[in-house]
Amino acid sequence: MCEHFNNFFSTFVNQYVAVQQFSSNFDKLSEMLNSRINSDDAFSIPQLTEEEVCSYLRNLDTHKATGLDGLSHKILKMSTYLIAPSLTKIFNKSLSSRMFPTKWKTSKIIPIYKSGSKCDVNNYRPIAILCAVSKVLERHVHNHLYQFLVSHNLLHHAQCGFRRNHSCETGLCKLVDMWTSNMESGLINGAVLIDLRKAFDMVDTDLLLRKLAVYKCDDLTLTWFKSYLQERDQCVHFKGTLSSKKSSLYGVPQGSILGPLLFIMFINDLPLYVNSNTVLHRHRAATLNSNLRVEFNGNGVQLKNTNNEKIVGVVMNEHLSWKQQIDKVAKSLIKGIHLLRQIKEYLPIGHRVIYYKCFLQSHIDYCCTV
Repeated sequence: MCEHFNNFFSTFVNQYVAVQQFSSNFDKLSEMLNSRINSDDAFSIPQLTEEEVCSYLRNLDTHKATGLDGLSHKILKMSTYLIAPSLTKIFNKSLSSRMFPTKWKTSKIIPIYKSGSKCDVNNYRPIAILCAVSKVLERHVHNHLYQFLVSHNLLHHAQCGFRRNHSCETGLCKLVDMWTSNMESGLINGAVLIDLRKAFDMVDTDLLLRKLAVYKCDDLTLTWFKSYLQERDQCVHFKGTLSSKKSSLYGVPQGSILGPLLFIMFINDLPLYVNSNTVLHRHRAATLNSNLRVEFNGNGVQLKNTNNEKIVGVVMNEHLSWKQQIDKVAKSLIKGIHLLRQIKEYLPIGHRVIYYKCFLQSHIDYCCTV
């Protein structure tokens, strides 16, 4: 069964991406970046100090699952000051030699059942688990790369996913503000919602590396990223059994620290090629055109017109009345409220408050400012 899962998870993306034709025209991206970065500015990954390694280790989430190396986040955190000197040397050797350790490039995939028949692999979602040690080095690279992007204002203002002080709520607020403004001006709003299926897995790593060069990453950094992204593999762990390894030819690593940042850099130039307002999120890109002159052809797929649609979990309709969203939230609360009534005689008030915040208030608060 493990082998069957691994074949399914690995071949779907490889077969799909192999037949796609990706544009390699970076003119608009280069124009935007060159207007914001000095010609002599370049990004390079600095060496680590023991103090930095200790800080990264102390901030590890001990609730995360353990990778194939068997080293848990908890063990690493407990032994911070013992292992920091050795890890510092290993990390700096990786950066100076421009090589990401091969042992850290294997993902352990856990199939999580969603719904439907348990005998159908399509009804399982893959969760990737990486070695905890690799995430310490990734955190260092991520922090410095993100700071470079922010300090030079290189991330498009429409990019709301995987950014500090940004969220689904940020993107929805931008959309509602635009739509409300258009309605008050007597304009008609039209939106094309594009579902980015298997977003991380579909990234072409060769194209990403070329974009990283446009972002002014120096040669040493590009070589390190090439080692980090390419020649990765995965195996599936299911019911105590581990499958053989399968190569991952495409995509940024799921479950990684760098993956989300590399993904938003990959799609950062998308709004530059859309002649309308765009809001980006990992799962869905919303494109707004107030005069409705939208020409869109997604491999011959016919677009379906709807009066309401769910955008990152919030139901929007053509009048922005929120009726469907209120009904959706109310429906999700009914079962939880009924259960809360049943357990109130058996749990103290403190435990009931925890239950309320986890299973009820979270539904009420989600994107409530929109």
